[in-house]
Formats: sequence, structure tokens, C-alpha cells
Amino acid sequence: MNLLQSKNSTDLLATELRGKIDIAVAQLDRGEGLDGESVIANLRAKLQVAREAR
Repeated sequence: MNLLQSKNSTDLLATELRGKIDIAVAQLDRGEGLDGESVIANLRAKLQVAREAR
């Protein structure tokens, strides 16, 4: 990959990231955010179930 291709790839990734951030901000503005503690608790519970299934 040459320098120009690398820059184009980086620009595309940055554009995609900005789009995802815009979507996330809009979701938060609409009150669609999730409580961090609840998310972590849910992930821990899923991890525990996965461990027990082994």
C-alpha cells in the first residue's frame, strides 16, 4: 500500500467514525443512552453464563 492509498483508507475510516459518533450523539440526545453500571452488570452475567456452559 502506498502513502496515498494509506491516506485514503485513513480518511474513509475517519469519515465512518464521524458518522457513527453523530448517530450515537443523536441517540443520547433522544435519551436512548444506557447506564454504564447496568451494561457492565449485564456483560458480567453473560460472561458467567458462558463460563458455566463450558
